Amino acid sequence: MKKLFTERNEGSKPRISEILDDITRAGLLELVNRRMDDEWFGEKFPANCSYGYKYAGTNLEKLKTHMAVHGVLWPLDTIESFDLPSDGQMFCWNILTKL
Repeated sequence: MKKLFTERNEGSKPRISEILDDITRAGLLELVNRRMDDEWFGEKFPANCSYGYKYAGTNLEKLKTHMAVHGVLWPLDTIESFDLPSDGQMFCWNILTKL
């Protein structure tokens, strides 16, 4: 595979990093928000349906409380304040996506 112009002239970036950069951090934050929008947490935090069905989506209040108990920031508040979370908080969100 032919290298990109920047790789040929400036060299390639190292593939290993000790800290997350802002672009990666924002991407992971968006991934968590997308999972919340797609109802990935609905099985563990189900919303009660008024028509008697078992599943009616995700109860975001239960999810928010669960995240607060574990010291994980609520991602929607983080986006509104434009403060990117620390590396440790990002990895906690990554674990939550695997619930």
